[in-house]
Amino acid sequence: MALYPLITILDPGTVGTQSFGQVQISVYDSSTGLPANGNNMVVNYTQNLNGTITISNVTISGLSYPIYTGLLRDTATGYYTSFNINSYVEGGGIPPDPAADDLTIVNVITTPETAIGSDDGTVTITATSSFPAIQYSIDGQLTWHDSNVFTGQLSGQGTAWARDTNGGITFRPYTVGLIGNILVSDPTVDLGNGNLSKWNAAFNPIWFKYQRKDFEVISVAFDFVDGFAIYVVVNADLTGVKGRSVLPSTVPGQPTITSYGDMVYINTAKYVGTYEVLAVSGSTLTLNAQYTTDDTTGFININSLRPGYKVQTQITYVDPLTGQFGTITSNNYPFPDGHTNVDLSSFLKSLVQAKDFSRYDLINYRDMQLSASYQVQYAEVWNGNNPQWTTVARPYYVTYTARQLQQIGGGNMQEFVPYPLGFQPAKWICDFDMPVYSEGFPFDLGFIFSEYMVGLAAYYVVTLLDINKQPLTDQSIPDGFLLNEDGSYILNQDGSKFIIAKGSLGSGLVEHVGLNRLLVNFSLPADCWYFTVQIKYDITPPSGSLTTYPLTQPITVRVADRGATTDERPVYVRWVGLMGSWQYFKFVYNQVVTLDVTNPVLMKNFIVDWSSEDTITDIISKNAGKKMTVYAENMTINDINGIESIRYSPKCQIWIGAIVSGQQWQTIIPDSGTFTTNETFIDAYSFSMTFSLPDKNVQYQ
Repeated sequence: MALYPLITILDPGTVGTQSFGQVQISVYDSSTGLPANGNNMVVNYTQNLNGTITISNVTISGLSYPIYTGLLRDTATGYYTSFNINSYVEGGGIPPDPAADDLTIVNVITTPETAIGSDDGTVTITATSSFPAIQYSIDGQLTWHDSNVFTGQLSGQGTAWARDTNGGITFRPYTVGLIGNILVSDPTVDLGNGNLSKWNAAFNPIWFKYQRKDFEVISVAFDFVDGFAIYVVVNADLTGVKGRSVLPSTVPGQPTITSYGDMVYINTAKYVGTYEVLAVSGSTLTLNAQYTTDDTTGFININSLRPGYKVQTQITYVDPLTGQFGTITSNNYPFPDGHTNVDLSSFLKSLVQAKDFSRYDLINYRDMQLSASYQVQYAEVWNGNNPQWTTVARPYYVTYTARQLQQIGGGNMQEFVPYPLGFQPAKWICDFDMPVYSEGFPFDLGFIFSEYMVGLAAYYVVTLLDINKQPLTDQSIPDGFLLNEDGSYILNQDGSKFIIAKGSLGSGLVEHVGLNRLLVNFSLPADCWYFTVQIKYDITPPSGSLTTYPLTQPITVRVADRGATTDERPVYVRWVGLMGSWQYFKFVYNQVVTLDVTNPVLMKNFIVDWSSEDTITDIISKNAGKKMTVYAENMTINDINGIESIRYSPKCQIWIGAIVSGQQWQTIIPDSGTFTTNETFIDAYSFSMTFSLPDKNVQYQ
């Protein structure tokens, strides 16, 4: 490798008629033209300083060696400085001494993330070394970059790394903040690889947690004046904070009285708690706290400077019926340590309701009544201030679901949210491990269409199975390409995430973010006893073969009435299950229908002639209603576990039949106290339950 030196000028600048800069000798590889280590190259050069000639030698171990910094030329006076290389001798190949490396990270400048999950913080590393070029890393040296600027960063702590061509490596910790810096957690679950589940069950607590941080603590030290106290420097104007004072007393025999100072809350690495202010001077406080050691980081909350402090959380949502935006505001006051817990579930329940407007004529129908989206803004409010609102960039979602204890994610629906690129496939929204499909009856399967699915051109795959759950190789249902963008969603400002909103429904499975129902109305062959349904999508890379990824797990559906000879008086029932989607079941055994007449209202007659009167009292009104008891036999434990959710459902309906505009259902009321199950054989169960049918119209006077 042949090396050669060149005179280079760094940071040239001009002020008026004068030019300035830093002159250095840099070493290059003659074969590549790239910078290279000099390996102790000796360079002889001449400096002409306005006519004064100086000849010098330098030994270059790294990429360059500085020889002059200052004025280079002044056109007004004719002053000049010039440099020329006379000769050079390449080094003996001895590498530079690592002990001589002077690589230093001068500073790490960060900009905050605007909101949790927005990934828009930045990290800029500034480093110097006599052995450039310098490379940078923030992922623990897994990857190195020539650029010193890193964008798309989450809030939190990290470590900046730098290395030079001499083999030197150094690091420096940094922190990316959060604008507002008070929202410390929300109902989002981070699943890694950029996958965030912002979907939650409306009937579980949905917590947003804030931490009040009025002012920054710059330093904490021992107070030598008052003793047994701490001296706190605060990044704030403390005018209005009152310290302890001793005043003359008007009480006979008591010369003075003590007026206690304001109470403040401080939180640093070594000092946490509420303390009295003993004295105030400029931007410093003397607090009545036992000194243990100096400290430099933390925050302080001062009620006297922010009286009536509270956190306001504003929910913005789209009304599922009108398509108009609405807002709900929650006001919450912090605990003494400044943290505020806000459960928004009581507000969000009003965004979902157990109603259905599906006509069962679309491949997939979005349940705008069983799912909703909302965006969150929050602000710190106190007496006399103008609140500054912070908007969380991405929307949140709720479903008409009640999650149970010890389920994964708690109230978060992370198991049911589909993500792309081979992430863990999502579960279907179903209370049955194996739902039952009855041909000729309306039936669908619930799933979440997540914001991550938009644009993937997803499709469903149906696999027919025989009585042994083996694929029927000679029979199939064509794959359905489901997702056709139709402009029925609302874009956020960043153009990447979606809000559930009212929109026109086109044909096919459309890209509607929210809770969807996949219509199942297949005509199945006689030897099909089961089938599976799965949603997938394909990626064709620029070079390579087509790759298929699953978005959901396959769900196995049992086909009812296989091998049955009779199906007398079927009762087809649907209800909203605990998972938040419609569930279906057909009862095919004998049903008992009874008529109850209750609450007769009697009127006593005024009798004048006992010999001719026909009655003493008359019934002037009564209530009447039918009750139906349904039975089922030879049910599996999966059937029992799934149908049990009917006891908790706020909406249960019986199928009346098909009508011109869709399907007709009538609401019935399950009597949960009549729910009975019996194991009639090993893993075979019988079931019965009573429903109240709509009241009869009864004559009354």
